[in-house]
Amino acid sequence: MSRGCVQGSVCGPTFWNVILDDLLEQQLPQGCHLQAYADDVLLALETITSWGESVKLNFGPSKTQMIGFSPTARRASVTHRGNQLLFQPSIKLLGVIVDHQLKFINHTEQAITKALGIYKTLLIEPIITYAAGIWGDAVRYKKVRRKLISLQRGFAIRVVRGFRTISANAAIALAQFTPLDLKVKAVRTVERARLTSRSPYLPADVRLHRPTPPSQLAHPADRLGITFRTAYTEEDVDRACSTTHTRIYTDGSKLDGGEVGAAFVVFRPDHQPVVRKLKLHDSCTVFQAELLAIERAITWASDRHLMDIAVLSDSHSALQELENPASTNSIATLVHTHIRNHPGSIEFVWVKAHAGLMGNEAADAAAKSAALLHRTPDFALFPISHVKRRVREDHHTTHNNRYTTSDKGAHTREWLPDLNSIDTLFKHTNHTFSLTQILTGHGFHRYYLHRFKITHTDKCNCNPNAIQTIEHLIKTCPRYASARDRHERLCSYLDLDPYALQALTTKERALESFLEYVKHIVDTLKEYNST
Repeated sequence: MSRGCVQGSVCGPTFWNVILDDLLEQQLPQGCHLQAYADDVLLALETITSWGESVKLNFGPSKTQMIGFSPTARRASVTHRGNQLLFQPSIKLLGVIVDHQLKFINHTEQAITKALGIYKTLLIEPIITYAAGIWGDAVRYKKVRRKLISLQRGFAIRVVRGFRTISANAAIALAQFTPLDLKVKAVRTVERARLTSRSPYLPADVRLHRPTPPSQLAHPADRLGITFRTAYTEEDVDRACSTTHTRIYTDGSKLDGGEVGAAFVVFRPDHQPVVRKLKLHDSCTVFQAELLAIERAITWASDRHLMDIAVLSDSHSALQELENPASTNSIATLVHTHIRNHPGSIEFVWVKAHAGLMGNEAADAAAKSAALLHRTPDFALFPISHVKRRVREDHHTTHNNRYTTSDKGAHTREWLPDLNSIDTLFKHTNHTFSLTQILTGHGFHRYYLHRFKITHTDKCNCNPNAIQTIEHLIKTCPRYASARDRHERLCSYLDLDPYALQALTTKERALESFLEYVKHIVDTLKEYNST
């Protein structure tokens, strides 16, 4: 090497990787670690400077940044080629602003500023949660939570098409958003599970089901995916596999109580059927159970030197995973290894579930029975989806508690007392300007306008003693008696409370009537109040 690496050339990245590979193998002092990304390198100065000179690369002192995480570290004197290097209060590394106190408040503020700059694209969540596995613990600070919720409130108000005075509690709930601070915590929890291979919801001995490392994958030229046929009837099965083949039906099952099991049933000519049951940890998925049943079935047959095998499974997803030669699922790659090493033939058949196929029904019953076994699991690796699901459930509960106990959004809770009722409503209708005014109490009625000193009175035209609230307009104002009567008569016929939204969602006609009624009120309210 006589020169450095030319920047901007087509071959530049490749040449740089070749050069930097030697750097990554340098022996550093104990406690030092080298980390590199593109042309950014965290380094031990003396060793790396010497290496750079040997390959004609220069490290710029002016571009070198340092950060100390303790007072002792920040008192250190560090020089590079005679230049004094100064400690910075924070540095930006791969898009994350790391401060010397590891509070990540600056990073949060920068992410919020960036998100506000592109709010029209509604892409705030990926920006805010970027690298949350590193900085996500900052949401324990009230200042950070307040800033995140303030940012999200603006987007939520746009979604629900409401007045800008709506509280964050009501707006975020009606928009069916997960509060940003909880979303950040969720990303952090999932990333920590990936990093540590442990779940905060499971015992320490239940580890993460990781993909097969690239170093353990077969050479691309040796990777072969399976092909499989389909069978709907016993006749299809006979056509799909020879009568001389050992037929192994596999199945996996997850019961309503969360128990997971797998099984395979072996049918050999002139032999009694063999049933093998496998117990999986309750955190496992049906997909894992289906793949495990296939892998253990092939292992069982290979151990007994059975040459020609037909594996019959009702799991299309498991067979599709095995069909992919580039799969990194550890169970799938193990199956691929078994297939390469098997001296005979292994055929695969997809069979229709619950179609009365004797072998499939036997495997299904065995898998359900295996799920109820009381023994140490044969497979105890949790999928990352387990952590995501548990985090989602926990944070839904937390958000619901916030919504129901907050001193803000009380009017909204009168209509929709919890998040489940909100979800139910918006499964049947969309957010509208008129509906949001009714649900939030922020609208064109005089009680609201007078509260913000927009009108001189909060009284309704119908009665100088009646305050013009949402409830007054909907239930008692004579101006809307005719429309109210139509709605109430329909609800009486359907035996429903005309103003109980949760009940109205059970009948499409009743909900449509209510929505038409409140739209009529909102559409005519300005004209009514101007008279």
